[in-house]
This record gives sequence, C-alpha cells and structure tokens, in this order.
Amino acid sequence: MVLSSKNKTIITNAERHRDKNIVFNIDIENFFPSFNFGRVRGYFIANQNFKLHPNVATIIAQIACLDGSLPQGSPCSPVITNLICRILDFRLSKLAVTYGCSYSRYADDITFSTNKKNIPDALVSNEKENEPGKILVEEIHRAGFTLNHNKNRVSRCTSRQQVTGLTVNKNPINVSREYIKNTRAMAHSLYFEGSYTLIEKDGKHRKGTLSELEGRFAFIDMLDKYNNVEAKKNARPERYVVKGFGLDFKQRLNSREKAYSKFLYYKNFYGNEQITILTEGKTDPVYLKCAIDSLFLDYPQLVREEKNTKNRVLKVNLFKTNDKKKYFLDLSGGIILKLQTIRGFSDDMVYFVKRMKNSLLKIQ
Repeated sequence: MVLSSKNKTIITNAERHRDKNIVFNIDIENFFPSFNFGRVRGYFIANQNFKLHPNVATIIAQIACLDGSLPQGSPCSPVITNLICRILDFRLSKLAVTYGCSYSRYADDITFSTNKKNIPDALVSNEKENEPGKILVEEIHRAGFTLNHNKNRVSRCTSRQQVTGLTVNKNPINVSREYIKNTRAMAHSLYFEGSYTLIEKDGKHRKGTLSELEGRFAFIDMLDKYNNVEAKKNARPERYVVKGFGLDFKQRLNSREKAYSKFLYYKNFYGNEQITILTEGKTDPVYLKCAIDSLFLDYPQLVREEKNTKNRVLKVNLFKTNDKKKYFLDLSGGIILKLQTIRGFSDDMVYFVKRMKNSLLKIQ
C-alpha cells in the first residue's frame, strides 16, 4: 500500500496496522530530494515497462524535476516515486510476509506491524533503542535510500500507536485528542478574538487562515465518515443527506459535527472576507457569474480585471451549495428556508467577536 494508489489515503494506510500488538515506524531521510534528475531519467530509460528513448526520458525528467530533484507537492512526484519504489515495496513486503508482519509505505513513512509477542530481529534489533534490524537496513540501502533514525519508533499496544499521524490502537482509527482539542481551541480563538495562531515546525508563530482551520475540521470529519461507513454504524444510507430536520437539524449532529457546522457558518456568513450572495436556484451562481463577467465595465464594484493576465476576479462570493454544506448548514429548499436556517445560528453569533465586515445578499 503506497502513496497515490487509487482510493488510498493515510486512513487506508493506517487501517492495515489497526489493533496490532507491535507497530514499528521508520522514515526515509530526504525522500523527494533523493530522486534526482539522473535517477528519474535513468529509470525511464532502463525500466522494462518503459525503455524510453533517452531524449524522451530527459524531457520527462526536466518537466518533473525542480532544482535537480522531484519537488514535494508536485502532482507527478508521488506517481514517479511510487514507480521507482516498486522494487523497494516488493522486497519489504516479502520481508514482512516472511516474518509474519504487515507492511505499508506512505511516501517516506514506512510501517511494520505484528500481533506476535516480539517483533522479529530482522526488522528490529533493539526494541528499547528503536534500532532497525540489519536485514531491513540493508534492503533500504540497497534501494538507494537512508533512514532518518530520529524517527524510528517501536510502540506496543499498551502505549499510543500512530501511523501517518493517526492512532491505530483500536477501532475506530482516530486522530489524537490533542489534535481535536487544538482545533477547537483555534476555532474558539477565532470566534472570540477574530484570529488564531499556528505554530510552524521551526517553532515560529504565525496567524492562521480560515482555509487552514477548515482543513483541520474537514480532516476530522473525513475520519468520522470513514469510520461510520466501515463499521456500518451510520443508519443513514449516505452521509451528507438531509431529510428535512428544519430548524432542529442540529439535533442530528454529534459534538464534532456541531463544531464543524459552527465553523462553516462563521466562515461563510460572519467572517466572510467578501459580500456573500445567496441564491435560490442551484444554477443561479453560474448565471450570475456569467452576467457579472460580461458586464464588468458597468459594475466595477463586483469584478476586477487583472492587468497582466486580463483574468476577471469577482469581488463577491457566490455561495455554492453542495451535499456537505446542506448537511452541516441544512441549506436546502428555497431562499426563505435558507434564510430561516441562517437565522437559526443567531445563538452562536453572540459568541463571535464583533468584526462582521461584509453582508449577506439574498437573490430570489
């Protein structure tokens, strides 16, 4: 199981190691930089599945690489690294099977797990020191990589076991309590003070954005949805289906969902950076965008044109309804029902800092 395989995520990667006696995590050092231009080019020339002409391989490597290596964040980097790492995955999978263990790799994060009393010496030579076994290290070096020994970790079921940041000790897979508490604390600071702080890896503090905080809430919700589907504990046939709860829709939300719902309301209707236009019809935002775009000279307060690219950027937010927003905000039905739902959040507004800059415009 590797990064960027179809329908594979950090959740499915962690699922393989759920509820195991021992989990062993190792990390490849400088993963993406280790795939330099020559290595990428050479792979496409020599690999039996490609055997590309050197000129073609050179062009592909030039497109894929930045400053001489595969850049982290590029959509093609994980695909190419997985191709090159196939031999590594094959060897480590074979090693895991030989010793009765499970194996997975998510980019540079490699995990072995087992229900045996002790993890085999081939994988871990010294459990107390988190020292990997000689055979494992040889296979890593043989594939052209080195380990970041500062991230080696052997964890038993009596302690917190984590795989790609998710706790796998028991069902369901979850994020740490600290992650959830920190997310809610950030939201609390945003509501009361108008901003929140993020701590970078280097320890520096900076102001967080609405998108970053939404990403944290969405990640927690993605885990909840996955666990509900996997355990078949959710009585609803599909998540994000609204069944006419009206103004009492919050009663069907659990505590995490209520926190996410409150944030989405704040982001879209209270802390919005632009005027939000709420329409009745599903396709109304499309027609409005086309109309504003074609009449931009007559309505400069609604749209601006970039000088260099001539691209037109809206100065207003056309609220688009999707299944998730319907579920968390109950924004279904006509404009009257939508406005009633928005007013239903009035109790939350008393906790928000008085900083509303923009308005909500309704169009019927």
